[in-house]
Amino acid sequence: MKKKIALLLASVMVMGALAACGGEGKDTPASNDKNQTGDQAPAGDEAPEGEEKPAEGQTQAPAGDVNWDDIEPIELIVSSTKTEAADAALVAFTDRITERTQGKVTFSFFWGGSLVKANEVVDALQVGTCDLAQVNYSNFENLFPMNCNVLAVPFMGMTTGTTEVYEQLLAAHPELQAELDNNGVHLCGYSMTAPYNLYMDSDAEIRKPEDLSGKKVICLQMNVMEFLTSVSCAPVQAAFSDFFTSIQGGVADGIITHGGVVNMQGITDEISQEIIFGENSGLYMETVAYCMGKDKWDSLPAEVQQVFMEEAEQFHLDDQAVQNGHDAIQRKAAEDAGHDYYVLTEEEVKVWKDAMAPFIQDKLDEIGALPGCEKFQEIYEDALSMIEAAK
Repeated sequence: MKKKIALLLASVMVMGALAACGGEGKDTPASNDKNQTGDQAPAGDEAPEGEEKPAEGQTQAPAGDVNWDDIEPIELIVSSTKTEAADAALVAFTDRITERTQGKVTFSFFWGGSLVKANEVVDALQVGTCDLAQVNYSNFENLFPMNCNVLAVPFMGMTTGTTEVYEQLLAAHPELQAELDNNGVHLCGYSMTAPYNLYMDSDAEIRKPEDLSGKKVICLQMNVMEFLTSVSCAPVQAAFSDFFTSIQGGVADGIITHGGVVNMQGITDEISQEIIFGENSGLYMETVAYCMGKDKWDSLPAEVQQVFMEEAEQFHLDDQAVQNGHDAIQRKAAEDAGHDYYVLTEEEVKVWKDAMAPFIQDKLDEIGALPGCEKFQEIYEDALSMIEAAK
């Protein structure tokens, strides 16, 4: 699949924008400090201890016969909600671009959300406060309803080995690309979170939906919250920074998230059961995009754009390796803590899937009713077929 992502990103550059859901940005003050630090990242951003590092020796030769002396120097501002160590894949990506452009493209990083907070990043990209940043689609469902949900609908069967389905969907369905264009961002790379599962502090075994009756579970996806309510479980909404204290203080009995969050926040010490929705799978996964402001992207020389696209494949592999490591690390932590780490069988997963089916369809209908999203059901069904073919 050599250069697959690069070819995809090249193809979507020429797609015409279609009508889709959008939003307007607001001005965000910029900063000239290039080495700030700050708080830790939102859910799924931090790298686990023992992560796989970006591969070495993958840099390609300088792009073609480009005379880089003819290219004016370009400095790009990168906003990261992570630390430098946690965002090693992005740093390696930018280092390769600087090397391949013979130093004509350089990057200045602002760490820990010191320049732009995670929930403000789309506005910042639109107005040019930063040029490149991670966009968690789940923070902007109102702007990217299809991109946010196309692989995050529960029980799609996503695994850590099927992540490239997202680029296949982008190539097959221009509506997804139009959603990005209409919100002023250009996709430079992506990865997917580790699978979301159920982590509980409970003396009683949790195996079936009805076992959640009377429990309180942190959940941020609306259709899953509605499902929890239907089985007499109280869904709890909490900020990322409050996950740990909510469980420790008894505000919640558990959480639906991925293993990286459980491990990094110390939630492992506050739970007793880990209910995994199938081997190497989960309730759902989420797409993490790395975007540039579209105006900035369009302003770059074609030679520079080409280098970005050629390096996108390695960037995806590097960042996905970090994401894939989260659950393995958490499973080891669960074993060390003596937790009940239970992987539901296919038959047991089907019980949950059947119980959630009406809520899933309601979600599909809700998105499909939005302007520009009328084909979402078709795209969703195509995604299911692609996931199955990728296994």
